[in-house]
Amino acid sequence: MLGILIIFAAYRYYASLAGRFKKVKWHYGLLGIGVYIGTQFVIAFVYGLYTAITDPDTIYENSFTSYSLVDFVGWVISIGAVYGIYMLLEKKFKKEREAPLSEISEIGKSEVY
Repeated sequence: MLGILIIFAAYRYYASLAGRFKKVKWHYGLLGIGVYIGTQFVIAFVYGLYTAITDPDTIYENSFTSYSLVDFVGWVISIGAVYGIYMLLEKKFKKEREAPLSEISEIGKSEVY
């Protein structure tokens, strides 16, 4: 249930970021969902690999009906990844917005050869 709320929040915040910078909202919303789910898959793979290497018998003893510390750590890391990519995109969009202004100020200046 918490994962669904995180996915909803990621979609919403990425879409609002795209809206502020006049980009296609649903593309960036899906990017936010992809970042969250991709991070979850990587964490699950790494943890599964670690478990398989350290104690191969625990693979058959998993309980999928309860939460563990690994789930909470995975959520925190995934939220951090979503937030980090969000901040990178925001900086990139701000640079793109400011770039034409600097190019316009260069128009008309003569270059001496």
